[in-house]
Order: sequence, then C-alpha cells, then structure tokens
Amino acid sequence: MTPFPSTSLRTLITGLVVGISLIVVPTQASAATIQDQSNPGPRIGQVIAIDTTFFAQTFRAGVAGQLNRLSLMGCNGEDNLLSVNIKIYNAVSSPPNSTPPSLPSASLGEASISGSGLSVIPNKASGCLTSFDIALDTPASVTAGNFYVFVISATTSATFGDSGLALQSSDISTYSNGNRSRSLNSGTSWTAVTTRNLIFTTYVDGGGGQAPPPVMQQFGKPVSITCNQAQPDGLDWSGVASGGWTESWAQWVNQGNGGPVCGRTLVYSTTQSKWTVE
Repeated sequence: MTPFPSTSLRTLITGLVVGISLIVVPTQASAATIQDQSNPGPRIGQVIAIDTTFFAQTFRAGVAGQLNRLSLMGCNGEDNLLSVNIKIYNAVSSPPNSTPPSLPSASLGEASISGSGLSVIPNKASGCLTSFDIALDTPASVTAGNFYVFVISATTSATFGDSGLALQSSDISTYSNGNRSRSLNSGTSWTAVTTRNLIFTTYVDGGGGQAPPPVMQQFGKPVSITCNQAQPDGLDWSGVASGGWTESWAQWVNQGNGGPVCGRTLVYSTTQSKWTVE
C-alpha cells in the first residue's frame, strides 16, 4: 500500500526556480486506524440536518485505506431523532467551492443509525458542544490526496424548535481543504458555504498494526527568498500547515539539473494521533 501519492499530488506552484513543485516522496507501509483529516474548531455556528435538509463536508484524504469512523460535534436537537444517515462520496470539485455529486448515486461507504444506535449522539440536555463518534457500517475506501465528501441526513418524530441533528461548524481558516454545503431538496442540488466547515475528524484503517512511515516533502527554493517565504500557499497536509523547512540540494529541481530545495519530514505521532514535523 502507498499511503501518500507521488505524481497525483505533485502540485505546481510559481516561483523563480524552473520546475518548482511540491514533491511528496512515496513509501511502502501499512497502518492501523489513525486520525486523518480534522477540523477541531473553534465553534462559531450550528446547523440542523432534518428531513429534506442535508449537509455535506468535503475533505482531502491524507492516508490511503478504509475510512471507518467519523467524529462530529453536536446533539440530538429535540431528542426526537428517528434516524441519521451518513454517506461518503467522491467530491466533484476542489475547495473552496467543492460540492457533492448529485444524489442519489452509489456511495463509497455509509452509516445508518436508528433505535438504540442513536444513543451515541448526545441528547439536547447535555448540550450540543459535545464530540461523538459514528462508526461506518460500510467503510469507504479512500486514496491519499483525493477529495471526498460525507453527506448527513436525519429524520425526526416531530418538527419543532431545533428538531433534527444539530451540528457545529467553524471558520474555513481552520481547515483549508474543504467546505460545507447545504441541500434543501434531499441532495438534488447543493449550495457551497465557502466560509464555514463542519467540525469533524476522519479515521482511516490502513490494514496493518503500525503507524505510517515518515514522509518527505520538498519544493525548489527561489534564489532571493527564504523557504518560509516560498512555501506553497494554503498547504495543509493532514492537518500539518506550512513551516519547518530546511534548505538542502536535490537533483530533480531545475528540470533535472539540480539546485537548492526546501524540505521537511513528516512523522505520525501515535501518542497524539496526528502528523507532525520531525
């Protein structure tokens, strides 16, 4: 298995060096279930999924494997939920205007919750600022670097107050690789909300018993500016923002003639459940 892509994520950026690009060096390994993409907040708003009002959140997978669990923040609005459904799809465009496909279509994976299974969602009395996990009945196979979307719908026994599934959202600056969308017609059409993201975390099982291996990133360094000044705009690799670069030399830059590059190594911390700069 290749948990990080090579050419599929070789993103061209502009600069003063010919052939400047961000390169992710692929490695071979397997991984246990780990935290992948995450938007922890801070919380600034609440949305309600109910009946024909669906919500969706796009994200870019950071590791390859089976997406088997989601963490959300919210509650059972008026404690009268009958069912909650979550489906994973391929996203059809990139941020900041990424949207789900037209529904219905075949999902990559899903979770259907009803009856006693709804106990995983906090009740209204406990407040709607509690995080909760939902395991997918059918895990979704994801590829590192590709864009996906999870779509959330809910039904209730009655409609009043905040009936439905209440979900918390935050400013887009906390997660630059996606956005929230809303559909008022059960997924037939969508409106992207480019300034908001749902608070969420995705968990991926790579199929093994160890953390992924370190990953090296490099890009060509322009002559007159520093690595931090030249770093790709909006870089957010599995939650690791730009920074931590060191200067070295590599053959691949300048059309294979070699030159200075900025590089860093990312390692997965099993104690913190996230990627960090080594």
